[in-house]
Amino acid sequence: MTTHTLSRILTLKFSGPIPAPMPAVTDPTPGDDYERHLAEQQAKSQATQQLADQQNREIKEATSMMGKLTSMGKAAMTQVNEGASKAHTSMEGAARKQLDSRSIQQFHESFPHLAEQKLICCYSCKVMHSGQKKDGNLFVTPSLVCFSSKEGIKDEIPLTELASIQVSVALLTSKEMTGKEDGPPYIIPIPHPSVRGDCLQLFTTGGQIFQFLNFDNMLLSASQHVTSTVHGTAMERAYNWLDHTWRAATTVPLPSVQYC
Repeated sequence: MTTHTLSRILTLKFSGPIPAPMPAVTDPTPGDDYERHLAEQQAKSQATQQLADQQNREIKEATSMMGKLTSMGKAAMTQVNEGASKAHTSMEGAARKQLDSRSIQQFHESFPHLAEQKLICCYSCKVMHSGQKKDGNLFVTPSLVCFSSKEGIKDEIPLTELASIQVSVALLTSKEMTGKEDGPPYIIPIPHPSVRGDCLQLFTTGGQIFQFLNFDNMLLSASQHVTSTVHGTAMERAYNWLDHTWRAATTVPLPSVQYC
């Protein structure tokens, strides 16, 4: 049997009750949102085609030259708008396919023994490792949260061992404000619903707190150029995917866990 050695993330440790899970995310996943967009575009395209057919019939039925010119102008404008919409959708689809392929390649290179696992999403981010930020990629599969970095950190967190996911905020410390040595950012759960989180804390049944921050996604970075269907920040989209996948993988809240 082949064994796979992981260089674990050195996390914070805790004991005692765990923060209660946040309310389930009710928004559709980014993937479902994109599928809805495609369905709307298809319906719009069909309606546009029906309008173009009607306008072409009007051209044939027009008795005067002015009437024919007017109908031809309407038909031409409809076709131009439809062509632009299809081109935009096609460009977005090609960009998504390319980025998905790149993410799968990165996942397989980092975790070759998980090649059979379906990759649900991939985000670049930083993880707190022994009090320091480490750059890497966060991968979510139907059963695992995985993280890998170029510095050799590789870790896997079974979704069934996640007891709570907390949207949090990373408060700047004097080191980051002034350049002086004064420790890592101070990360706390969002103190009020009106506060917009910028990082995630994952509490496990084994007493660990995984802290992920500074999320980014290539699709989100390119969204202003190739897509109109990316909504929210990279962290918010990652949390959406993670929450949906976590709740599909296990019972939330975990029956055996003592929560605050």
